[in-house]
Amino acid sequence: MFSKSDREKKIRKNCEYFLIKLNALKKVYQDKRCADKKGLIETGVGADIFYMGQSLFPFWTKKMSIGLIEQFHPKNLITNDKYTGTPDHDYSRKFSGKELLNADWLNENTDLDKFMELFKNKYARWNLVTKEENNNLKKLFQTEQMYNKPRLCYVKAGVKLKAIDNNLRKKILKRERSTIEKLLA
Repeated sequence: MFSKSDREKKIRKNCEYFLIKLNALKKVYQDKRCADKKGLIETGVGADIFYMGQSLFPFWTKKMSIGLIEQFHPKNLITNDKYTGTPDHDYSRKFSGKELLNADWLNENTDLDKFMELFKNKYARWNLVTKEENNNLKKLFQTEQMYNKPRLCYVKAGVKLKAIDNNLRKKILKRERSTIEKLLA
């Protein structure tokens, strides 16, 4: 596990790399010869957001879906002991990529600290949900009109989030009946 200062250094280094890559990709993205590849480039930027956010647990919103909590109830069979839920970003990674690649403020002079804050507080944040909930949310998030409305997407998908801390998450993953039943009550 990283110390807080090591984690911040890693986030800073990752954001610095990501900013350099975004600026390079932005030129390709805006090139008329690549117009038919914009979706591919957006998806690639979204993948970077996913992997950068996944490797650093602090981007977890400390919210877990009721459906996921129910899956860990001891009465339910979970055949994969390593299953901990499916991360779902608050904002569609593809549309986040599109937003970043079209951002007027994004250039070689973009302040790294400001970019880090935006990355940490918007693009990298994720909740834990079931695989099925994640699939339902993806369908909604893939529409541009829903991109900036994560709460509405969750409501429309029927996904209810519960705020929990890391200690509760660990108890849920250990399938502690009393903890799970209190959260579901």
